Amino acid sequence: MQSYQTFKTIDNNSKTHLAKLIIQHELGDFQFDVPKITPQRLQELAREVAAEFPCEDELTYYVPRNLKGNQCPMGKLYEAYQGIRRKFSRVKKRKFKAEVPF
Repeated sequence: MQSYQTFKTIDNNSKTHLAKLIIQHELGDFQFDVPKITPQRLQELAREVAAEFPCEDELTYYVPRNLKGNQCPMGKLYEAYQGIRRKFSRVKKRKFKAEVPF
């Protein structure tokens, strides 16, 4: 976050890292299934980031699904959440395959 302190802006890598940290904190420790984060909570988190860093736009961190245009949710927080869910799903499948004898 040195770039924010110096230039009052956050570079893309730092935004991605910040989003991952926020989502990991939000999920906490889990063992069996990734906890759900509601769209309302993602929007709230995006607002909190924008409030903490005035140079940031909350739409960078979360854009809700658009029902009219069938647009999927987007943003750094959503991508970080989906990345963790995908990663956990792959680990869970490998573990299940290892435990089930054929």
